[in-house]
Amino acid sequence: MKISKKIAAVFLSFVLVASFVLPSFAAGSKNQIVPVICVEGFGSKPLTQDANTANEKVVFPPSSDVIKKAMTDMALPTVGLALVRNWNIYADQIMPSIKSIIAPVACNADGTSKYNVTVKFDKTLLAKDADNMYRFDFDWRMDPMDTAKDLNSFIKYIKEQTGSDKVSLLSKSMGGAITMAYLYLYGSDDIEAIVMCSSAFNGVSFAGEQYTRSVTIDKNAILGYADVFIPANTQGELISLSLSALNAFGVFDQVMPIIAAFTYNLKDRLFMDVFNDTFGTMPGIWALVPPEYYESAKTVMFGSNPNATLIAKIDRYNYNVKCNVKKILQDAIDKGVRLAITSNYDLSGVPLTSKHDVQTDFLIDTVYTSGGATCAPLGKTLGKDYVQKVNDGHNHISPDNVIDASTCMFPEYTWFIKDLEHLKVNADYFAFADWFFNGNTQYNVFTNTAYPQFLQFNKAANTITPQKYPAAAKTVMSQAAAKALLKTKLRLAQQSIMSKLQQKPGLLK
Repeated sequence: MKISKKIAAVFLSFVLVASFVLPSFAAGSKNQIVPVICVEGFGSKPLTQDANTANEKVVFPPSSDVIKKAMTDMALPTVGLALVRNWNIYADQIMPSIKSIIAPVACNADGTSKYNVTVKFDKTLLAKDADNMYRFDFDWRMDPMDTAKDLNSFIKYIKEQTGSDKVSLLSKSMGGAITMAYLYLYGSDDIEAIVMCSSAFNGVSFAGEQYTRSVTIDKNAILGYADVFIPANTQGELISLSLSALNAFGVFDQVMPIIAAFTYNLKDRLFMDVFNDTFGTMPGIWALVPPEYYESAKTVMFGSNPNATLIAKIDRYNYNVKCNVKKILQDAIDKGVRLAITSNYDLSGVPLTSKHDVQTDFLIDTVYTSGGATCAPLGKTLGKDYVQKVNDGHNHISPDNVIDASTCMFPEYTWFIKDLEHLKVNADYFAFADWFFNGNTQYNVFTNTAYPQFLQFNKAANTITPQKYPAAAKTVMSQAAAKALLKTKLRLAQQSIMSKLQQKPGLLK
């Protein structure tokens, strides 16, 4: 009897202890908050020469002193150009000054750093940006495949430090290219969720245009680009009115020939003396060249004497990663990784290419950040008679009739934000990211009415809110989509019947 009481007492004690301990274990495993790693973008951390030595100095971004000296050195030759009008002499005089600004970040012919320049990795890299969020910076010049190895080590470190089985990735801008290299090399076993934020995982037309030397200048592109810098206040309104007045009086039309002359006469020298020896040898920047530009870019940049080591590096990323983005992401999704892609639109891109009228987020083309959206030219719509290209039973056309998301790689997982500048994420964007990261299933563009497929950024209020469909327009679009879907179903039914009849030839006699 005493033994039975002792056993009962021990059992009750175990139950009592377990009632406190086991829930804490359950909370720590099932409901544990997964750490988020921000895979940062181009230039997120300065490049340092001779790091951790007495000669250490930041070389990118270039200091104001370096820029001022270069501008001062170019002043006298510019005056001389106005008098003599000899572009060859002018180029000889100013190219050393231009090159001095970016020369320290140049790479060797094989893609390695020429002047002992790197990102200075220190303990601040391991600090949190916010609650449960860490940042991963990298040297944007280097081969994404090598950077992916560093990201893998960082992921292992964060897992160890936090005790988490997995991490989530917020892949910003060029960080998307690094994330793709990581998934290709290491798979997705350590990844819970990915949010691609204005990501360059499909490339950037600006890079492709520069590497194929398609440099042009357009007045409207310059004005559109300048508009992003104008503040959303009374002073900004005055600046905007002033620019409009100057444009109306033809001031810019008088200036454009001068700018065009500079571009035409100096383009080749800028590429030969500056661009080729710096950006031309950076595997990281080559990773931003879209696949459709890639072969032409290699021909233009290297001619008949390419460096075999550099070519091997950039080919490996282009053909294995960049050309297989959808497959790599689909493999991750199939293994349980949750994916969200956010893409911005309705802003002018860098005004130095022939792509003057494409939708961008001020830097990267919307078609690339979205993974293939069909976009109307900047300032225009898809047209009143436009019909959604992929009829999947859902409406993927934006309320302003500018974006057709049905052609995206993952239309159900792709969100668009109108008028939001590249990486100018705010509290509302992070609220969206938190909502997605903290979910326990794959959310889509229909999951939450607060986060529909098409959102609007308000610059003055610094808010992101849902875009609204005009009632009449929504009805028309829905009817058009329904009619197209019905046609598709009828066509498939007809094909099915004909297939069955062909399998039984006797019925056709």
